[in-house]
Amino acid sequence: MRAISWIGYISAPLFIVFGVAALVIGGTAQGWPDIAAYAGASRTAAAWPLGVGVTVVIASLVDAGTMTADFTRFSRTGREAVAATLAAFPVGQFVSAFIGVLVVSAGLAVDPAVNGGMFIGVLLGSPVSQVVVAVFVVLNLAAVCAHCLYNGAMGWSHATGARFRTTTVVLGLIGLFAAGLGVWSLFSDWLTILGVIVPPIGVVIIVSVLVRGYEFLAADAARVRVGAFVAWAIGSAAALLTHLFAPALSDAVVGIVVAAVASLIAERLASPARSAVRTEA
Repeated sequence: MRAISWIGYISAPLFIVFGVAALVIGGTAQGWPDIAAYAGASRTAAAWPLGVGVTVVIASLVDAGTMTADFTRFSRTGREAVAATLAAFPVGQFVSAFIGVLVVSAGLAVDPAVNGGMFIGVLLGSPVSQVVVAVFVVLNLAAVCAHCLYNGAMGWSHATGARFRTTTVVLGLIGLFAAGLGVWSLFSDWLTILGVIVPPIGVVIIVSVLVRGYEFLAADAARVRVGAFVAWAIGSAAALLTHLFAPALSDAVVGIVVAAVASLIAERLASPARSAVRTEA
């Protein structure tokens, strides 16, 4: 955790510095009025409907949202945990996304449909040393990948009973292999899958906490809550059907709404049985 923290201390400020540098270079070449007048991609077959865009934005955040508790549990107080979360999402996420928007609007991104607002090419064509840029890329990727690897290893080691370090090495090797195969080209498809699967998980957890309370769920953690899994499956199925037959809508939003309703029904159906168990106890 200390290593992940130190990588973040270095990579986050560097991202802002290099992002601003790329925008200054691009702004000088393109002209800020042209950037502000960017009208978006042309309406071709490759253009996304609004619903798809909403799903991708939610999917890019929801996976990190499910990981947040794995890191905020190291906070000294609840107030610090909330402050760190607010600094990460409304502030940090906005800064990085806004820089990407400006890079695309300036026409600096190479194939933005695949690479997004990546601005490394601008820096490589500038007086900035290629060695410095390479160090920045490694640190920036490490800051993201280390968090994901920690989260994945923690979850799988807990689910399988394997040692944390062993799971970390295995997942790291799998990730390297997948990267070598060019998995990056499937990133938008991966976000679509996340938009179908992950948002219903989050809303089922939220509904369960609101209806049952955290203390009850913590005491009931050993039980397999079938209703929660059913609600998640219903929400994911609705999101998948939306993706297949109503692409103009947002898979994630539909999945969230349907899963919330299904979770409420599941919790209500489970209430009599749980009340009986409490009475017998």
